[in-house]
Amino acid sequence: MSLLDRFTLIIGADTEYVRVSHLAGIPSDSNRVVSYQACIYNPRSGDRGSDLFAPGGQRKAHRITSAGFIGRCLASAERAGFIDTPTGRLPPKVSVAVAAHFSRADLPGFRDFRSLKRRFTVTRGTYATMERPTILDVPMPDGRRLRVSVVLYDTKLLAPASAGSLKALGELLGFPKLEVPPVVDEGGRKVAGITRMDIVASQHPDAFRAYAIRDAEIAVDWLLKIAEFAKAWGLEQMPRTVASMGVARLRRDAEAELPAIVGRGVKPSGALGDYLPEALAVQGIAADAYHGGRNEGFVHGIFTGTRERPFTDFDLKGAYTNALAQFRAIDWAAIEHTTDLKRLAVLEPLTVACVDFELPPGTRFPSLPVDAGSFGLIYPLKGTTTVPGPELVVALSQGAHIIVRAGVVAPWLDPNSPRPFVDYARLVNRTRAGYPKGSPLELLAKEAGNSLYGKTGQGVGGMKTAPANRRVFDSRSGESRPLPPSSITCPIIAAHTSGLPRAVLSEILSLLPPHVRVLSATTHGWLSDVTEEEARAAASGPVCQHFARLRALVDPAGSDEILEVKHRALVVLVAKTRHGITVTPVPGSKLICARAGHRLPEDAPSLEAETAEWVRIQRERTYSTNLPRRQFISPRDQWHSDGDLVDY
Repeated sequence: MSLLDRFTLIIGADTEYVRVSHLAGIPSDSNRVVSYQACIYNPRSGDRGSDLFAPGGQRKAHRITSAGFIGRCLASAERAGFIDTPTGRLPPKVSVAVAAHFSRADLPGFRDFRSLKRRFTVTRGTYATMERPTILDVPMPDGRRLRVSVVLYDTKLLAPASAGSLKALGELLGFPKLEVPPVVDEGGRKVAGITRMDIVASQHPDAFRAYAIRDAEIAVDWLLKIAEFAKAWGLEQMPRTVASMGVARLRRDAEAELPAIVGRGVKPSGALGDYLPEALAVQGIAADAYHGGRNEGFVHGIFTGTRERPFTDFDLKGAYTNALAQFRAIDWAAIEHTTDLKRLAVLEPLTVACVDFELPPGTRFPSLPVDAGSFGLIYPLKGTTTVPGPELVVALSQGAHIIVRAGVVAPWLDPNSPRPFVDYARLVNRTRAGYPKGSPLELLAKEAGNSLYGKTGQGVGGMKTAPANRRVFDSRSGESRPLPPSSITCPIIAAHTSGLPRAVLSEILSLLPPHVRVLSATTHGWLSDVTEEEARAAASGPVCQHFARLRALVDPAGSDEILEVKHRALVVLVAKTRHGITVTPVPGSKLICARAGHRLPEDAPSLEAETAEWVRIQRERTYSTNLPRRQFISPRDQWHSDGDLVDY
């Protein structure tokens, strides 16, 4: 049985719009809905069909309701014989799954969006069912009314980060996104069909239908892939996000070990309970030690290497997966508060400390991060910070003078107790090995492995001594609220999972020969003209050795190799933090194209063309150079205006 078998039908929903700014004489406060389309699938019989229909007018008042849309889909299923009842008709109560990709674009196309928006949860910028299903009173074309329980799945939340677009998902599934022909507009001009889907619908109805239905088909087929994957992982419920899938599997496999790892009690039902008093007592200082990655641009400009010493982009293999491998049951009752630096500057057990520090003048790459608020992390020679033990180890090796203000030691309950994160990493690796590289489920397994770390740090910002929690928009109330912790949130684990890769990178930078030109550091990698021999020598310090032992625990072949080469280039441009571009590549190497969040005004036809354009922009830029950027209206603004998804 599939995890979707409890649903009578799966409905892939999609809405096709045309921008009213292209249409003369129509108010520009909304988009025009050209059509609603659905892919309708019976998960038990495998029957599949499609439907497409127009809303009946140009104004918002002419749009159909969500209940009307579902009623139309249910009636289509009955007519097609998809309903496996003696009468071929649906019972009075029905459960359906609705699959949409980036549902925030589709839900406003329904006339009842004002009430519909309160029935689902905004998660990562789109709508999905995260709690209870929503119940709709659905009118059928023959006058019947059905009580329909609806669970909304957004396939964007269930897609790998490398394939988050509908086009990318379609290509993974073997459904390349279709194109529509050009059309002639009201003024006799030939324009791209994608800008005037209303004209495509009238001039090329077959092409329009195929294009519109394809998006709904992709949403259904990807949801079926997710159900296949979740069942293979032994999950009992359909996940709503990739990260929730990972947490569900971890909790299933490590039910006995997790409470002592994350510092929670156990409810009578066996579920994770509240935080232990001992965990709450150290929550503030542990949360203060939770920072992001080491991201720095040390130079600015265009730099030229040689054939013997090209610029090489080295990366730490499985940085966060390796860091998670260290965790096992913590003896929360034996936690100690101390200012003894020797006990705090260690690789094991878990320690965090608030310190004043000063590094020797001339230290090339200071290693202790200081949170500079909106500026992110900075690495000064002198300051005050709260960090985990491995970063203290690196600072002391650089000759730092350190005074401890406060510190915590969290010993292992048993150094030989199970390490569930290791078992989880091995599961991910086995799963990936069972599918062709780059296939949908191989990428999904990779994403499930990478997403688990973020759940350990969810909501930790609100636990800091000076809370700085991320706030999320609550679509049920229309207000913002603090991001709540996940079931596996643990500040000291989050601090060490992010802190250990920082410490590894800092140790490597500190041990590079002085003649090596280092251009940038990016989370768990660096770009420099170091040779492989020099890089491996720099990666032989005590923190790197500790990291390598963890790597061997999770690597499929048991290898303790921690470095991998991502890119090489003879000439590179470094414009700012996380903005590096290949100017002249090393033959056979992938191009560096780190954009720092920027986008070109027009999509480039190839990566080679894009890197060339970035170099041109940087060479010719002046003080007044601007890059136009389009972004979608925020969920909050859209919610309060009851507006369509528009960009500006």
